[in-house]
Amino acid sequence: MGQCLCKSTSPPEEEMEEVELEEINEAPIPLPPRALPPKMVALIKSKAGTQPRQGFYEDVANSYIRIVMDLRKRALRLEVLLKDFEPHRSPADGNINVLPFRIGIQNLGSAYEDFLRVSSVKVDDYVQKRKDMASEGFKDWFIMKEVVDVMFREKCINLREMRRMVQVQKDHAEQLLQDVVDSKIPPRQERNKLVDNLSTQ
Repeated sequence: MGQCLCKSTSPPEEEMEEVELEEINEAPIPLPPRALPPKMVALIKSKAGTQPRQGFYEDVANSYIRIVMDLRKRALRLEVLLKDFEPHRSPADGNINVLPFRIGIQNLGSAYEDFLRVSSVKVDDYVQKRKDMASEGFKDWFIMKEVVDVMFREKCINLREMRRMVQVQKDHAEQLLQDVVDSKIPPRQERNKLVDNLSTQ
C-alpha cells in the first residue's frame, strides 16, 4: 500500500460520491490492513526532539499547540459527519454522499502528519512521549481509513463499527490535548486557550 496523506481540498459542491444504505449495523466488518505504508512507518519511527529549541521557539511552540487543537477539532468533525449516515437522516432514496466523510478522514490524517513532523523540535522533555501517543492514533486512523474505504467500495456500511472507530479517534485526540494542557510548554497564553477550549466542550 502506498501513502497518500496530503492535505485535501474541498470538492466542488456538485461533486458527489453516493452509497446506498443497506444493512448499516450488522454488515460484515472488513479486515484491517496487514501493514502500514513505508512512508508512514518512517514518520512514526523518526525520533522526536532532535532539533534543539532555539531561535523562533515561541513560534514553534505555538504551532505545536495549534496543531494539537486542530487534530482534536478534526476528530470531533468526524462525529458530526457521521450523523449523515444515521437511518433517520438519510434521503428517501437511501443514497447518501460519502465524500465529505472521506475528506474528513483525510484531513485528520494530515493533522497527524503535521504533529509528528513538528515533534522533531524539542518543545519540552516529553515530546517523544506525545509523539508516541499520536503515533498510536495515527495507526488507528489508517486502519479506519482503509476499513471505511472497503465499506464504501462494497456499499456495505457497518454503522456501529464506524461509530467505534470515530470514538477511538476522539479519545486519542482528547488524551493528546490534555497532555499538552498539563505540560509546561510556553507561551502560557496559548496553554490558557487550551484550558478554556476544554472547559467549553
